[in-house]
Amino acid sequence: MQSLPKMIKLKFAWSPNKDIFLLNFRPEVFWYRDGSRLIPEDEPPNRIHMGVIGRKHILTVANIGAERDSGTYTCHAINQIGEAKENFPVLTNGEFDDTI
Repeated sequence: MQSLPKMIKLKFAWSPNKDIFLLNFRPEVFWYRDGSRLIPEDEPPNRIHMGVIGRKHILTVANIGAERDSGTYTCHAINQIGEAKENFPVLTNGEFDDTI
């Protein structure tokens, strides 16, 4: 089986539909994997990071594992105007080689 580099990262960037998020109502954004909410504090330090650059909401997952990180990632944004969701299917395979 092919080995993957130890520090490979998965990065999603998503911008909410401007029709839903007009008038400076900043959305509250939640990320999910297979329907379960991602909470960075529940993971090893620095493995999952959620950030915002301008209107883009970014999810970064470090040290990808084939079984634990495959699935459907969802970005769910909610504000006073409405809500929006976007799904990102991810399939990973391989194993990490800690000697790299």
